[in-house]
Amino acid sequence: EGSVRRAGESVRITAQLIDASDDSHLWAERYTGKLDDIFDLQEKLARRIVEALRVALTPAEDQELADRPQQSGAAYECYLRARQEVALWTESALDRAAENLQAALEMEGENAFLLASLAQVYAAYTGGGFRVDREFNEAAEDYAGRAISLDPSMAPAHAALGELAFMTGDPKSAYAHLRRAVSLGTDDPNDLYWYVISAGTVGRTDESRPPVQRLVQADPLNSMAHVCLATQEYFDGHYEAAVESARVALRLDSSSITARTMGVFLLAAKGHLGEARVVLDQWRDDTPDHPYMLAVSTLVLTVEGKPAESRDLFAALHNIPGVIEGMRADPLGVLWGANGFALYGEVEQAVEWLEHGRQLGFINYPFLAEKDILLEGVRGDPRFQELMGRVKKDWEEFEV
Repeated sequence: EGSVRRAGESVRITAQLIDASDDSHLWAERYTGKLDDIFDLQEKLARRIVEALRVALTPAEDQELADRPQQSGAAYECYLRARQEVALWTESALDRAAENLQAALEMEGENAFLLASLAQVYAAYTGGGFRVDREFNEAAEDYAGRAISLDPSMAPAHAALGELAFMTGDPKSAYAHLRRAVSLGTDDPNDLYWYVISAGTVGRTDESRPPVQRLVQADPLNSMAHVCLATQEYFDGHYEAAVESARVALRLDSSSITARTMGVFLLAAKGHLGEARVVLDQWRDDTPDHPYMLAVSTLVLTVEGKPAESRDLFAALHNIPGVIEGMRADPLGVLWGANGFALYGEVEQAVEWLEHGRQLGFINYPFLAEKDILLEGVRGDPRFQELMGRVKKDWEEFEV
């Protein structure tokens, strides 16, 4: 247990370790200092807890404590506020995140960590379908490039380039960037989410599972960790396990856009329509025009046996600027579009969307050919089988 109290530029941190089995207090300590000393306090506290638990740090963990971000306390506070806004993943929240990070940069000057964080914010505009235009994509690339020029090992910058590449229709490059970020040691759940999706798209889920499992073990109360696991299970064809992980993610944070999106999709795919509707109703109350909410609503209507209403809603999405274009650029969006046409019984349209996905780089042959339960109705069609022959060839020949 712990608490942080602040008065002006002074901060007081208290922490205590309690044995949960009998509620006995094992250790307690208090630290005071100035806001600009927050990183020293953080490191001292972390080491004291390690000592109290009699845990030996590995060399990598010891180095991680030493490699703390090098910003002033005020700039780091701006960063933390930005991270809180990014987690909300709305357009207005991303605006506030960008403002906080710009303020931090004004204090610090060119700083690789802050530049990489700004790159992630601008990539999130595209990732969320809020501002899908060249100006924001170029801003993300610029900030990431500046961060990497200062520090080539800056994992968040590589992750931002990966997210942007995925959402602009290049999952192969996305996978390369995100695998690089993971190799550099990123433990950011958002980075790992995009890594899982890109690995699932190119059919390399055996590589993404270990870091996802480590994330869930290390941060079990983080909603995004369970979204990552749900996505991993989905691409591996383990739908029941994916649904359970999605439920955990929603219990931990029912307002999370990613938890809502994966949760509604998976619940509907497995026929848990009542639960899917509860999430959709809350989502509609919060953001009635969110493109992701409208997109997954089409699946719910289809599974409910209301194909006409689903088609009408899908047609209405064409009237929202950038939505269908963004969906056709997003490999996962293309797959979900194909799922919808497959459920409608429109094989030609489903195959066309899957072919478009193949051209973008969606080449996970085992998933498409065997594991995606929403494609079951088209697997016997010769057009689908012919397409799978091309997908299999791409998958087998794929190299990073």
